[in-house]
Amino acid sequence: IVDDETGIRDELSTVLKLRGFSVNAASSGEDALACLEKKPAQIVISDQKMPGMSGTEFLTHVKERWPMAVTMILSAFSESEDIIDAVNKAGAFQYMLKPIDKNDFVQRVVQALKYYYAEEERKRLANANTHLLRKIAINESFFMMGSFSTALFDKFFPVLRGLMRDADERVRMHEEASEKRFNALMEQEKWMELCVVLSKLRLLSDAYHSAPNYKNESIASLLDSCVEEARDAIQRANFSCSVTTNYDDEMPCFMMHHETLGCAIKMIIENAILAAAAKGANAPANVDISADIFVSQRRFVRIDIRDSGAGVPLAIEDKIFMPLFSTRTVPPTALMEIVGLGEFNLDTYNHVGLGLSIARWGLSQHEGNLQLVNPGEPGALFRIEFPID
Repeated sequence: IVDDETGIRDELSTVLKLRGFSVNAASSGEDALACLEKKPAQIVISDQKMPGMSGTEFLTHVKERWPMAVTMILSAFSESEDIIDAVNKAGAFQYMLKPIDKNDFVQRVVQALKYYYAEEERKRLANANTHLLRKIAINESFFMMGSFSTALFDKFFPVLRGLMRDADERVRMHEEASEKRFNALMEQEKWMELCVVLSKLRLLSDAYHSAPNYKNESIASLLDSCVEEARDAIQRANFSCSVTTNYDDEMPCFMMHHETLGCAIKMIIENAILAAAAKGANAPANVDISADIFVSQRRFVRIDIRDSGAGVPLAIEDKIFMPLFSTRTVPPTALMEIVGLGEFNLDTYNHVGLGLSIARWGLSQHEGNLQLVNPGEPGALFRIEFPID
């Protein structure tokens, strides 16, 4: 409350304090601006006629610095010009004439507070709609990417298949070290690289070539479907590996693109299964998956995926998310199977070194992140984090 008359200022402050309002008072516009810099207010009430800065001038400054604040003017005069300026320049919510009726004053302040909360909610919904529209735009770009990837794959893969087989045949013909064998090997490597690029495009197509499909879904439901597919993959590959989960079935729902997030999470789980199974048949292989919610300005979901494998050496910590980087080798025939199938094959797919890079990229499209928490330690722990509001 800003008024140069001490009696009115104290009286109105007391009336509001008795109704449970937190009130700060000032005798001038200049003092009030300094007070607001320290502690912004939801409602700002000012007298019109004051020494120095007028009420309209003061509230104009308030609106410029704190546009969400609801402003009210008090005046002993009813000049039309003051009223027009108060509304047009200062954006006054109310123009009240003195003497002030206390009950009417309280009712008007309550109306102003309701208006403030209504505007705050409207702004929140507007921001949420903007965020949703951005998600939809990203999703439509995924759809276009999938269409392009599929067309490119279908056009060039048959040609590459023939070239690859021809190169394989010539490598077998020149078994002994020779210039012809060296050239054949170089050509084979070139076609293999192209096959890997096409396989990445095909995998992106499988993940994103779907109609826009943002829907309100539970985090637990998403994880359940990823775990179920991972267990099916273990069974198909005849691996001995257990997958355990630890998360609340009542975890919140949010607007998600199931295919994108599901693709990223499945790739990380399958990568963990391969790492756990690589220790050999004599060592127990297991993957633990846990999830929780944490708040840091926004609400985030955190998913931890830990395997019982040997871990990621410090020497390659910075390389594991690079496309095509892998600590495993893959023969040309297996690579051909991957590209030809165009689907996740637990026994061969991850050997190409695309899983973690595609997973991190997919999560980044949802403002998320993927990181290795414990490089150099046994049992790699990969952490996924992304916002849910």
